Amino acid sequence: MSIKAISILKGLFAIMMLLAFLITLEPVSYADLAEKNCVDIFMGNNDVVFLIYDDGSVSVHHTLNNEMKQIVESWDNIIQIHARDDAVFGVRKDGHVVWAEISNETAHGFSSVSSWKNITYVTSTQNHVFGLTKDGRIEVAGDYYFGLNEVADFSDWDHIVQIIPGNGEVLFEDESLIGVKENGTLIFKGNISPWVGRLDGIRSVRPALTFGAIAIKNDGSLLFNQSLWETCPDSVNKIVNSPDWRGIVKIGIFNPNLDNNLRFLGLKADGTLVTENLNSPDLLHWNNLKDIQVSYYYGIFGIQKDGKLLHMPSYVDGDVFKTWDGIEKLSIGENIVIGLRTDGTVVYFSETGVQLE
Repeated sequence: MSIKAISILKGLFAIMMLLAFLITLEPVSYADLAEKNCVDIFMGNNDVVFLIYDDGSVSVHHTLNNEMKQIVESWDNIIQIHARDDAVFGVRKDGHVVWAEISNETAHGFSSVSSWKNITYVTSTQNHVFGLTKDGRIEVAGDYYFGLNEVADFSDWDHIVQIIPGNGEVLFEDESLIGVKENGTLIFKGNISPWVGRLDGIRSVRPALTFGAIAIKNDGSLLFNQSLWETCPDSVNKIVNSPDWRGIVKIGIFNPNLDNNLRFLGLKADGTLVTENLNSPDLLHWNNLKDIQVSYYYGIFGIQKDGKLLHMPSYVDGDVFKTWDGIEKLSIGENIVIGLRTDGTVVYFSETGVQLE
């Protein structure tokens, strides 16, 4: 046998031995190699960031509370996070609620959330936590430490499709809850400012800084409560009576000076903007929008349908966000802005230089 033939046989033997060795190894699955995609962002107090992934797991960032981080990151099948100073709540895909207590001094009365079923959404006021069920009813857990004899009765609330806490209003002495019913009726509990106009034909409602709330009606017109009418009567009257303020799908309030001189932005169904008390020619050229976000410090953001981010700066450098694209959702904290891209990756800017590990 020639030397060349012997060399070839040795090479074949080495390859066969290598293959035999590889067969004994555990196979590597696609799941082991693939990175998880982020599907939602939730911002807690003090800029604590919660990222939910496509497998229902959660990661916690920018927090000094390692115990809370470990508990929350052990949760699975999560679809929503609601975070407070004293507790963090997670809604699971099966409708159950899990929670982590942060402060033993204030998170009294919340343990009953663990028995809730068929929950789709959780929100809270200062001393109470509310859960919206799949069949449109309200679950409530309260803090008895603040002198309450009993938690308010919401048994008369049914067919609810949205709930938000009222700002600056009164329920249980200092709180309120606003709901939108399936038939478009607005319902509320607590000593909330009276609304100006008919409380039907409502599509959605949103909090308005510390001035109460604004409701968007089915025709895209707006319904304000008395607090906002009294705070800025000229602007609100113009909005209500202007044919330009129709077809609104989202409302934003820009308040860079933190005073009563509010600026209003409306995102229309056709992807354009309408403004009141805001003289900015650049905004009039924004179009093809799917979302707007407003921050007194960072300014006004528009997300176009192709994911391009538009930005009108306030107190921050206008060049910071110029390279952001492919944006699906924006979440704004006090010192951080996070963008969720359509490919499941996250981009962020931190005013304090904190890294999102």
